[in-house]
Amino acid sequence: MKLAIVSASDSKGGAARIAETLTKGLRARGHSVDFLVGHNDGGTVPSRELEGKSNATGLLQGIAQKCIHRSGMNNSGFLASFPRRVTNVNFSEYDLLHIHDPPALDLVSLPWLSRQCPLVWTIHSMAPLTGNCIYPFECEKWKAGCGHCPQFGNWPLDWLHRDASSWMLRLKKWSYNKTRLTAVGVSNWISDRIRESIFSSHPVATIQNAVDTQAFFQSERKSARKAIGLRDDQFAIAFATSSNPNDSRKGMDIVVEAAALLRDKQSYAFMPMAIGSGTSQLQSRLSELSQVRTPQHLDTPEQLSTYYSAADLVWHPSRADTSSMVSLEAMACGTPVIAAAVGGVPEVIGDAGILIPPEDAAKLAAETEALRANPQLLEQLAQRAAQRVVQHFNVERFVDDHESLYATILRSK
Repeated sequence: MKLAIVSASDSKGGAARIAETLTKGLRARGHSVDFLVGHNDGGTVPSRELEGKSNATGLLQGIAQKCIHRSGMNNSGFLASFPRRVTNVNFSEYDLLHIHDPPALDLVSLPWLSRQCPLVWTIHSMAPLTGNCIYPFECEKWKAGCGHCPQFGNWPLDWLHRDASSWMLRLKKWSYNKTRLTAVGVSNWISDRIRESIFSSHPVATIQNAVDTQAFFQSERKSARKAIGLRDDQFAIAFATSSNPNDSRKGMDIVVEAAALLRDKQSYAFMPMAIGSGTSQLQSRLSELSQVRTPQHLDTPEQLSTYYSAADLVWHPSRADTSSMVSLEAMACGTPVIAAAVGGVPEVIGDAGILIPPEDAAKLAAETEALRANPQLLEQLAQRAAQRVVQHFNVERFVDDHESLYATILRSK
């Protein structure tokens, strides 16, 4: 097959890493695959940056941008080049186009794209299903019609001039209804949400994420700990946080609260991962409780794998998730995970880790101390975690599922 896979980045973020893994796997099986990205961030798979032009230039573009911002319709992509005004790609030459987390998307042009070739869209967050938010948490307005958004004015919607979530949801619904596509959920949980949403008229498939076990694998723990300077007597806990201190989804505040509840705090080492800016507040708060490493932004699988392998445990108290690449990567490295039972996370963890109720810092601390006091159980979970990834989240199964889906779509065409 001649395929195109589209992603905002070639490597940054969980969705980009999944698109990268899929591209690599399909190419290894002899398919011709173009990896089309909004920005090349130095990934391991060759990619092509999308080039294009806006539908407005000069003074007209400035006026259009200001009008769009004043209306709150920033996420409409009215001035975006993808897909219709891309100049260096002919989409009609592909047998099938697969979108992951797309670059800025002109919603009005999406129906046009689906007429060029069959279209697949993997849903990595709930953003495509809602008026504006990435995750609606307890709000269910996205099912019937957004408006009076409870997140408006708060990060990540604090940059919008006005709450246009109602109009944005209507625009998305109009666009999707005129677009021929197949939606893919990365968990059964998000697939069920897709069927309840403005995507409900489209076929939905579920393909669980995969981990490249050639990049993420169990390495010798002592060597990994030595490489990053951990003492033998420290119980190391790794956790991922957002680069923005206002982003509460990954539960940074829950991490801080749970750390405060641990006994013998000085014997723990906390390892913040994949953090960009805005880390000083977290670091200063944790440093009052126990030993905390300088927050690290880890760019490569090698760096991440070393951190996972060095840790005794990974915390993932996320408030919302369609799946959990952090958990999968840690499990592939033989590191047990304690995670909040939200979204698609339980489908990832299974019986190979510990699931706790959302927002429960006390339970997170208690389960951590129980595992530390039971090295045998900790080792059993480590072995189960690695085995679960090999059995259920391997790249071969992942590529098989995509090949089967593509073949079904092309037969129906």
